Amino acid sequence: MNILKELLKKKDGSLTVEAAISLPLFMCVFLSIAFFMKVVYIHNNVQYAINGAANEVATYSYLYSISGLQKVNDAITETTDEYGTTASEHTKEILEAFDALGDISQQSLESFKGLAAGDTTQIDKLKELYEEGKISVGTVQKVIGEVKENPRKEFISVASLFFSAGYEKIKSELSEPLIKLFMRKYIDERIFNSKGGPGAYIVVKEGKDPLDAFSFNNRIFTDNKSIDIRVKYKIKTSLPINILPEISIEQRATVRGWMDGDKSAPVKEEPKEESLWDKAPFEYGKVITEKELEKYPDKYPNSGHIYEVRSINLDCETYKDIKKAKSSLKSSINKFSSKTKDVAEITSRTFIIVIPEGTLTDEIKAMLEELKSEAASGTPSIEVIYKEGYGRQSNVSDSSEEEK
Repeated sequence: MNILKELLKKKDGSLTVEAAISLPLFMCVFLSIAFFMKVVYIHNNVQYAINGAANEVATYSYLYSISGLQKVNDAITETTDEYGTTASEHTKEILEAFDALGDISQQSLESFKGLAAGDTTQIDKLKELYEEGKISVGTVQKVIGEVKENPRKEFISVASLFFSAGYEKIKSELSEPLIKLFMRKYIDERIFNSKGGPGAYIVVKEGKDPLDAFSFNNRIFTDNKSIDIRVKYKIKTSLPINILPEISIEQRATVRGWMDGDKSAPVKEEPKEESLWDKAPFEYGKVITEKELEKYPDKYPNSGHIYEVRSINLDCETYKDIKKAKSSLKSSINKFSSKTKDVAEITSRTFIIVIPEGTLTDEIKAMLEELKSEAASGTPSIEVIYKEGYGRQSNVSDSSEEEK
């Protein structure tokens, strides 16, 4: 029995030493795993917050779209090249006028429409509206602070952000405080810590806004349809086994704005080069006449040679009928003959017919040769020259035009 007791005592001592060595290591590993689970929680909560903020902005973009402000913005954006400098100087005043004059916003919209139409005097009217509001907003942060509890003003502030979409610098400045405003609804403030200590948390300075710990790089409607929120921040880890004392994280949320009933914003196509034949008959007729006559510097009244140019668009509905085209050309030749036959100083007469490129078919050529033969045999004799040139009408099928 004594031997057995001695053996048991020796084993108890052995177990105590092993436990003393292994338990701290086990606790360190356990706590480290638990704290890293907190890192995952922080990551998920921030993602939840920026997703919520992005969706909020998308919702407000729909309100902005159906309110009519988007159309005003689009109209102003189209005239940016001409009035960009003036608009840039007064953008902040415009934004403040929207915020200050909630009850008379319709007047502001009318002024913007006038500005979009090119009436720069509307800028002075906007200044007057601004002065009537008697409001001075030092910073965008102050504006947002004043409208937190007022949904109507909150909408105006968000609408102002979208209104400034054409101005990259102001858009960047406005997006950050607005995103913070929306993130505050979703963020768990327990993930922040200003006092230090063990665990995993985002460090903030005591007394400061916790969301100042985030660095934003947002892209709001840079392609006229997407809301792209990007945040960077650092998680401090005070762990028993502290392999990574600080973790840098970057997260992103991207959604599409609900613009014009959740449709994609139209992609601007490269403007097609307009054909001369797309213009009105009197416009292309004048240009072609001038260019053709430049080729004959020696002409009446400096010499006895006189020239007349007739351009005819055979792609238009009127002249697709060859008989009508021939009748019109014959009438022009007869007028030219009557106008010049009694002028003794004129010794030769040339009538130049210009048609669009690609329209000289066999039938057209036969008709023009017929006119050429008739004019040459008439009294006085007229030389008819016909040619293709100056491109062709862009939309052949939908054209409709009257005789020049």
